[in-house]
Amino acid sequence: MKRILLTTTSLVLAAGFASADVSFSGTAGVALIDDNGASLSTRADMFAESYYDLDIAATAETDNGISVKLGFDMGSGGKIDYDDDDKLEAQGASIGDADVAVSYNGWTLAVDQDGIDNLFDDSQSEDMSLSGSVMGWTVALTTDQENSTSSYKFGGTVGWYISDS
Repeated sequence: MKRILLTTTSLVLAAGFASADVSFSGTAGVALIDDNGASLSTRADMFAESYYDLDIAATAETDNGISVKLGFDMGSGGKIDYDDDDKLEAQGASIGDADVAVSYNGWTLAVDQDGIDNLFDDSQSEDMSLSGSVMGWTVALTTDQENSTSSYKFGGTVGWYISDS
């Protein structure tokens, strides 16, 4: 009699990830607005506006110290920006436009389509950034491949010693 032992092994690869922390936040509102046409040139009288804005974020860290953060924003309608210019801002980022950041050993690579501020010009939005430090010096760069723009920053402290002799 011939015996055949068939063993099935199931491997679950978790790459050392602990469970991810997921958070949800958002706002919704309805407003009756009279801005004398400042928001939209076609609206000179009072009008009603409603919106919702939902933000979802997740973070996880591996056993070897790699941290991953991702998030996205979705919404609809027009929300008044009371912090900046009191104008309506469209809520409606595509869910495909997620922002992702991977950090390891003091360095962070972030990717967010048109969602990263240029280091020197607030009117420009970049797609990627890399930042970190080397021997007490900070290094940062941002780039937008579609528009061929980039910004770079290098900083640190220099000490001078002056002798009396």
